[in-house]
Amino acid sequence: MLWMGNIQAHWTNEFVKSLFLVGGLEGVGGVEVAIRRNAFRVSPDTPSVGFALVTFATREAASEALARLHDTPVPGAEGHARFLLRKHAATLQTTTETTTETERDGVSLQSQLAPLDVGEVRRRLELFGAPSDPEREREVRASGGNGALRLWLLRRLCAAHGEVSRTDARTAAIPGEPSSADVVRDGPRARVVPRVFTRADPSTTTKALPPDAVSKCLHTLRTTEWPRVSDRVAVDADGYISLSSLPNANARRRRRNAKYRNVWVAARDLLASVAGEEAASQFDGLAVTKNVRGSPHIDALDVAAQFAASLGTFSNSAAPSLINGAEDEPKKVTDDEKNTPPETRPTRGGFLCVESGPCEVVCVDTRDAVAAIDGRFVHWVDPKYEGERFSLVWYKRTTDPSAGEPPARAVHERWWDAAYWRDREARGDAPSWVHTGTRAAEKNQHTRSNAF
Repeated sequence: MLWMGNIQAHWTNEFVKSLFLVGGLEGVGGVEVAIRRNAFRVSPDTPSVGFALVTFATREAASEALARLHDTPVPGAEGHARFLLRKHAATLQTTTETTTETERDGVSLQSQLAPLDVGEVRRRLELFGAPSDPEREREVRASGGNGALRLWLLRRLCAAHGEVSRTDARTAAIPGEPSSADVVRDGPRARVVPRVFTRADPSTTTKALPPDAVSKCLHTLRTTEWPRVSDRVAVDADGYISLSSLPNANARRRRRNAKYRNVWVAARDLLASVAGEEAASQFDGLAVTKNVRGSPHIDALDVAAQFAASLGTFSNSAAPSLINGAEDEPKKVTDDEKNTPPETRPTRGGFLCVESGPCEVVCVDTRDAVAAIDGRFVHWVDPKYEGERFSLVWYKRTTDPSAGEPPARAVHERWWDAAYWRDREARGDAPSWVHTGTRAAEKNQHTRSNAF
């Protein structure tokens, strides 16, 4: 496949296709063209132009067309148009499997790592003893751009964890494309660094919601008319509602807030039932999803930690939850589970999985309970569950600098325990709005001082 730039507004698929069937290229075989219009502007004063993806029957035909036509005049075109061709690079968008069926079967390692930026991927490769080669990076970028480089680095990181990514057949048409073979061949042979998945202790990570509060919120969510189009299309979910109380909202946001005010109130009351009125008055963003599965991501716009909960009648899948093809190590299975047949053993289906370190993932059971995590760490929902699952996330995105918190930890254990966090903060841990017990104690002390 070739990428062709500077596609003029009046060019058609047939016209572009004809360009590759002349000039001695009659033997290239079948050619398919897909034009993407209005992609960008060369300058503010010029009309929008697009690009085309040109698929050939064989990689040899694609290579011949690139060699013969690149930077030559386009026959029959107005002005001084020239062929702008390059190899169509493999990127995360074209190779990371994100279909519903794939996500329901498990979250691949590449999907788990995909939200990381290039700098973090390089840092981890260095940490794992498999640093990237700058010269090879330049070669990969020259062959396919920044998207190909990011994918190449990500595949190296997957290999460091013991998994070599499968090369997508659509991107193998051009010799020299970054492939899984490059990951194994390039750079020093490093030891395999396993990804360790640990079930969080519910007694220290979550606080149970009152049953009556759960029932009221569930009634609201079940009777809500969910939007036909998700507010976050990259998340695999049957429904996604995003609300915000930040000022200066545009007209669309104001309409959305008004339509789903009952959802905001129900979610606020739910959080207040376990975290207190003070915490329930501080969040400025709310995300509510219906049957979200997988979808690893980072909430890059958050400025602080967040609260998360899940409600519904969902249940774990019958088979033990597998991540990266392996069940939990025996030492992580409880005594009760050892005496239970594998087909009925509890799994992580529906759990909130949060990456707590370069090779550690904590899996939190948020069913009818509230956890405090930091969405600026990669996180996703284990897709191996069945039935109805609603999730609620209360977060902060204010522009007030005083509300910002450093992303110090993935999971805030015992977030409700005033004494615990008072001691931790006294020893240098960063304060957080999710440490509700400590914040409430501070407010009470401040109130008593004003009373005097």
